[in-house]
Amino acid sequence: MPITTTFGAGSGKSFGTGGFNIRRGGGAPAFEPGSQSFTGSTTWSVPAGVTLLTDYLVVAGGGGGGMGGGGAGGVLLGTSYPVSGPSITVTVGGGGSAGRDNTEGGNGQNSSFGPGITATGGGGGGGGDGRNGGSGGGSGRDKPNGAGIGQGTPGQGNNGGDGSGPSCGGAGGGGGAGATGGRGNSGCGNERGGNGGTGISSALSGTPATYGGGGGGISQNNGFGSGFGFGGTNGGPSGSPGGGGNATPGNPGSGFNADTNTGGGGGAGGYGGGNNAGLGGSGIVIVKW
Repeated sequence: MPITTTFGAGSGKSFGTGGFNIRRGGGAPAFEPGSQSFTGSTTWSVPAGVTLLTDYLVVAGGGGGGMGGGGAGGVLLGTSYPVSGPSITVTVGGGGSAGRDNTEGGNGQNSSFGPGITATGGGGGGGGDGRNGGSGGGSGRDKPNGAGIGQGTPGQGNNGGDGSGPSCGGAGGGGGAGATGGRGNSGCGNERGGNGGTGISSALSGTPATYGGGGGGISQNNGFGSGFGFGGTNGGPSGSPGGGGNATPGNPGSGFNADTNTGGGGGAGGYGGGNNAGLGGSGIVIVKW
């Protein structure tokens, strides 16, 4: 039977080899196929006989929301990765801090598996300019025409969305692992923040899930109509399977946090009024052998 284990931060676990080693016909040690999901930073003891990961997923922490949606943490999916040594350091990045009163959100933290695989933390949503990251943060409403979008990291994510302009404008959505963040719409009474970019689906944990959704952007007058952008891979108030937090309806309102261990970007906060945007979601690392 395959062996699947999950360990979180601060578990104090040392991942020993007990139960993994078997011998067939008195020959060299063999091993059972298995996988491990890491929701917090730790040190992994490599099971005896394992020299190659068949698959891996490394997701960085998502950026916090600002006026623009937070960008998703970088997502790296790969196969056939060699491993060696008795142990490997696993780092799971935390989500970025939330902006307040139209200030920018903080970047998410990097996640890594050993020295060779590093996913870049998501860019914070802009108060003006969106921050660069694994996926870029959405720009503030005053930054149209690509002037303030956060840039994504090639191979890990996408750019944040564009603002629509200072007059009755909407801020951009955060970039997602699967798509660029949406552009804000303008027009007094019809302004709307851009949706967060969609995430990427993986079943490596044993259950299909989506990682790296961008956070939704906010508009100047969020109380009019549908003035708020949705998190990536459209979801409910806490974001979605893609993890991106939604911006909130109401003028003003506080953005929703991205879901933990998804690398989602935080939702943008209401325009003015001392309201916080949403926090970025923490990352995750999953390996299979």
